Amino acid sequence: MISERRRREKLNESFQILRSLLPPGSKKDKASVLSSTTEYLSSLKSQVEELSKRNQMLESQLASKDRSKLAIKNKWRALLHQWKGRVLEFLKQQRNVSLLSVESNTRMLESIPVHRIMLRLKIEGDEFDESAFQEAVRRVVDDLPQS
Repeated sequence: MISERRRREKLNESFQILRSLLPPGSKKDKASVLSSTTEYLSSLKSQVEELSKRNQMLESQLASKDRSKLAIKNKWRALLHQWKGRVLEFLKQQRNVSLLSVESNTRMLESIPVHRIMLRLKIEGDEFDESAFQEAVRRVVDDLPQS
């Protein structure tokens, strides 16, 4: 008899916990609590599945963007390498000019990559033709494929 009372008390406590987990406005009798709990759990399960699908889709989009950024970066590196080679060839033809360093970076401006290259040159004497150098660099840039 005492064990039966404990069983009923435990069962009633469990129903009370279920009632507290259900959305407001649900009926409170035991049959309704079980029915509402089943519906509510099914609804939550569907929401979890939908959110998992959305999460996978967003992760896929992020991975695609990362791959696209990497491809752009690799293409830029290849173009920069090609550009440096051409500029170095031009500089070799100049007797009084040597290349000290090259710096480059890329930044996004309204979703458009903007590439910057800075050359440090050592110029000896006063025979350097700056306009010819600028024209040569312009020709090299114009000859490169557009990214």
